[in-house]
Amino acid sequence: MRGRKTENGNRKIKYKIQNHKEQGRNLMFFNYSTDRGFTLIEVLIATLVISIIFLGIFGGFQLIVRVVAQSKASMQAVYLASEKIEEMRGLTFADIKTKQENIVINGIEYNIETIVEEFDDCADGTIEGIDCSGAAVLPDAAPNDYKKMKVRVSWQDFFGGEMVLSSYAAPESMETGEGKGALRVSLSDSLGQPIEILTGDQLAPCPPSSINIINEGCALDQCYGTDTNNPGVRLLILDESLEPDDYKIIVSKSGYARGETFRSGEAYGDSIIATPARKNPTISEGELYPITFIIDPLSDLNINTALAWSGDSFFDTFLSGSKISSMENISITDGQITLATSSPVSYFEAGYLESSSVIPSQITEWYEFEWSDLEDIDTNIAYKVFYATSSSWLLIPDEDLPGNSVGFDVSPVDLSRLNIDKYSELKIRADFLTSDLSKTPILYDWRLSWKNGEETMISDVSFDIRGDKTVGADSDENPIYKYLQTQTSDWNGEKLLPGLETDNYYFSNFTRSGGALNLNNELSPMPFNLPSGTSESFTLYLESDNSLLVKVKDASSAEPVFGAGVNLSNEGLGYDVDLTTNELGEALFLPLQISADYTLEVQAQNYYSQTAPISVSGEDYKEIGIERYE
Repeated sequence: MRGRKTENGNRKIKYKIQNHKEQGRNLMFFNYSTDRGFTLIEVLIATLVISIIFLGIFGGFQLIVRVVAQSKASMQAVYLASEKIEEMRGLTFADIKTKQENIVINGIEYNIETIVEEFDDCADGTIEGIDCSGAAVLPDAAPNDYKKMKVRVSWQDFFGGEMVLSSYAAPESMETGEGKGALRVSLSDSLGQPIEILTGDQLAPCPPSSINIINEGCALDQCYGTDTNNPGVRLLILDESLEPDDYKIIVSKSGYARGETFRSGEAYGDSIIATPARKNPTISEGELYPITFIIDPLSDLNINTALAWSGDSFFDTFLSGSKISSMENISITDGQITLATSSPVSYFEAGYLESSSVIPSQITEWYEFEWSDLEDIDTNIAYKVFYATSSSWLLIPDEDLPGNSVGFDVSPVDLSRLNIDKYSELKIRADFLTSDLSKTPILYDWRLSWKNGEETMISDVSFDIRGDKTVGADSDENPIYKYLQTQTSDWNGEKLLPGLETDNYYFSNFTRSGGALNLNNELSPMPFNLPSGTSESFTLYLESDNSLLVKVKDASSAEPVFGAGVNLSNEGLGYDVDLTTNELGEALFLPLQISADYTLEVQAQNYYSQTAPISVSGEDYKEIGIERYE
């Protein structure tokens, strides 16, 4: 039954389709597939890959074009060089000369240098008076035996390059030597060792290492190297001088001092040379002009500008008892020293406090003893200074420290007269007294300071430096120094001078902020000799009649405060200068024109500012302790 029903159903469908066809109706059937098209990302990736491939192909094509063009340029250069050689061969011997020209072919510019050098053949003896075996003979008065012609063709287009061809030419008859002379340039160092310059001959501009011969009258400006067969020497056959001293020589070699000749009237820096120390050669017909240059490796010189001293101190704010050696009837509370209480309502009548021993690791001068305290009516603190002997501590006598026996009550106390050999180890003491047992004096901090042998760098110092060597003298017979410059040290008190030649150097005219400084000649003796081929350091120890070195420290830790602002002012003098402390907490006011009373103000981030009067006379030192915010 099911089979028949299906068959009948199929018949009905076929009938309907047939019926529709008969009625002229067309049925449309859609075939749905699981295949889908390209996404946008796929299209973009495909485009990128194809672009990369075609760019590579195009780049390769461009490279091939450039290589072909470079090959054509090379062949053209060979042709031009050969043509120039043939052209020179067609000239008379006298007309074969050095020259330069530019030519453009197929859009490519070629630079054509024709370099001609004359040679003195040893076969007939040389102008130096030797033959090929080295035996002495009569000097050759006609040294222009033959010429070497070198043609260099260079171009910059495409990959650039050059082509060099050379040939020789000799006179058709016996050379006469008319209008020709010779120049022999010898190069050596101070030890007599030859200095070689392995540079091919070429027209100016010269490479960093070369022997440059210049004669404006002969239109000569050419660069040479030394002879490979005769190290450190170059013999040149040149035209006779048209006027005296007309052949200028400049010897340069990378990393070595420069050698140079001059003529009268030539400018050197801001000066005009009237009498050269080394004149330009004059080439005479049939004669040899020998000249020797001594050039040594260059050196580097690092200049430091500094004070010969710095300062340090023993400083105690009593936040701990680590710097106290002994005490009696004394109380320490929150960094304040007071008399201890004998009962809840009264203090002891007397007490004392002694510091631990103070032994500076470096010291050139004891400076001062200062403190900060509060003494009410009927109270007193007397301060004394002791020194160590081999067996005990003794009070420094009044003859060395006046007033020490009775004690000091005015801060600061000058210690600069103390002999540092005798008084190498000190201790300070405070004697507390009160006649009113309800009151006590208070000690907040004390400080014992000294100067030491450490340097304090001085920034922004201008100075002149000159060497001993001269290039000549001016019309007033004043020397014109080869090296004379004005330099300035940087913020760290340093100035590097690279590439100086060996010489004795002198320093002078020291200024800072418009004020003059003096050189300590004992610590910085003049001249300073700079050896060749080294890297040296030299410190200029400077001083002035009046100066102030300020060192800012954290009042609690005694560590230096970096970046603190320090202002020193005197309204009457019109002096108002702001400085910033360095990593050592230092600010140096130098020079100060006259001894005077100033106001010193210190400010730093996260610290309380502090202002104090200060009297400056001579080379003064001041330490300031500032307190951090709670």
